[in-house]
Amino acid sequence: MYVLDTNAFYYASEISMFTYNLEKLQRLIRENDVFISSTSIFEFYTKYKDDIEIINKGIKYIIDNDIKIVENIINPLPPSFTLDELTEDNVNDICLDILKNKIEVESCIVSIIFQMCLFTGYYFTLDPPNDNDDSFAAYVMQNTFKSISKDMSFEFKVIFEEGYKTDDCENYVRIKFYELLGPLLSLGIIAINSAKENGTEDKIATGEWLPEELFSLEINKIRKKLTRTTSNKLLHEIAIKYKKTHNEVKYNNVVKKLSSMFNAKIKFPALQEYCYDTLIGILEHGMALWKNDLLDAIILCNLQEQHVLVTYDNGVIERMRKRQDQHIKYRQSVELIEELKK
Repeated sequence: MYVLDTNAFYYASEISMFTYNLEKLQRLIRENDVFISSTSIFEFYTKYKDDIEIINKGIKYIIDNDIKIVENIINPLPPSFTLDELTEDNVNDICLDILKNKIEVESCIVSIIFQMCLFTGYYFTLDPPNDNDDSFAAYVMQNTFKSISKDMSFEFKVIFEEGYKTDDCENYVRIKFYELLGPLLSLGIIAINSAKENGTEDKIATGEWLPEELFSLEINKIRKKLTRTTSNKLLHEIAIKYKKTHNEVKYNNVVKKLSSMFNAKIKFPALQEYCYDTLIGILEHGMALWKNDLLDAIILCNLQEQHVLVTYDNGVIERMRKRQDQHIKYRQSVELIEELKK
């Protein structure tokens, strides 16, 4: 079967303008079993919730072309969902249910990426001589991370709730992500460095390993630095320093190992790859967080080595091209898209 991503659905139903061969796309849909995931339906309804005519146009195209709607396990369809012609009242009801799920899912994944950034920054700062380092600094690092990251899921849920009240949730989330990352990354770095220089086990109870005057001095240095650079740039600098101190092979192995620690929280390969790629982008390029890329990754979860994705999104195409040797359906999707574009 073929999976339409959100934009391919917009193009096929002529909701959005299309610069490629529209007839090829529409013929593929007419002549084959095609489905659209609940993730795309969520995006469609929330984007056009104030334009009933557009939503009903999309619904008509789905019905007329016998396009199946498949529930993504991550985004199950709400009980209120219907393909009947909609009114303002039932669109609002559906969108409220959809929004609850979007906030739960998106805030959870972004909070995991945040934790990955923190833990990696702390580990690079600690720079343990071996993987089993049980020094006081390592103890401080682990406990600092646990105490700082334990409420991140709740924190990001609130951020997403506020973000979806604005006209630009993606930008709101990105700003809040880095506003949180900078200070928490800095606090951990100060604690770890102080523990490396001054700490012993018997000092933890009294706090002598982190003298108040030292903390104040170091936190002011970090604050000044953060006025000159964003939090993602700070993490990028820490990563580059670690790579230069060691070598690229060790650096890559460490990042993969640290990233794999979080895979149990993510489970789906497409989401694991998205989180890893986002972490790498921040570490190596100081890249900004793009929440909307997460939605593409969730749609890729639908392929499951069984289906081919129809998309015209260059970012998604490159993500599939990058891993087409690992996933046969990624390669088949890329080949199909190239043919559809001719």
